Amino acid sequence: MISVCIATYNGEKYIKEELESILPQLADDDEVIISDDGSKDQTISIIEGLNDKRIKIFTHQKQPAKFRFDYTTHNFENALMHSKGDVIFFADQDDVWLPNKCKVMMEALETADIAVSNCSVVDENLNEQKLLFDGNEKRTCRIFPNLVNPNNTGCCMAFKRIVLKTVLPFPKYGVAQDVWVAVFGGLYHKLRYIDTPLILFRRHSDNVSASAGKSNDSLIYKIGYRWNTLCSLIKRAGFFKVLINL
Repeated sequence: MISVCIATYNGEKYIKEELESILPQLADDDEVIISDDGSKDQTISIIEGLNDKRIKIFTHQKQPAKFRFDYTTHNFENALMHSKGDVIFFADQDDVWLPNKCKVMMEALETADIAVSNCSVVDENLNEQKLLFDGNEKRTCRIFPNLVNPNNTGCCMAFKRIVLKTVLPFPKYGVAQDVWVAVFGGLYHKLRYIDTPLILFRRHSDNVSASAGKSNDSLIYKIGYRWNTLCSLIKRAGFFKVLINL
């Protein structure tokens, strides 16, 4: 069974297109778990309008945050906690899955616990700009490279339920859900990278993440969440395990 977990917030512009790219790839007993952070637009009515019994909608109650992505991290956490699948996919509310995504990712998970694909970066009209990883970057789940430049994008990720048992609960502050699953999960589980792009990764002015784009965050902000991530890793895994996996 597959669970596709989506965190939504005011996603009316693209959510229908995203879901219509996902649902044809799922079996009748799979599920799409929507965790909504209090959308004030038509997001929920659009989702309900698809009238698909595989879609299950849950409300997430926002908690105090220190970093803006804390809201997204715990919105995804709420979706994960309601999921029942043997394999879990992250999906954003504004991307488009390519038709072979499920098949290729499930094949990769036959020999790994976590799989991370490549993706095609596109603008808001789906005009292709570049591959997120063009082959020159070395992707890894080791700690230091992901503190410097995170390279495990959540919408490109799928993992087995055994990983979920390892990574939950997420740290309260300052850790993005995809970094935590890949880096902390990677301390205990085998991770496999797929060079093939399997989604259209839409970049637009409302993105929470700066992946594939320039961040406007201050230096203090950037240092702050990286320090939070490192401290959380040490607290959960222990100093020596973190040290040997830097």
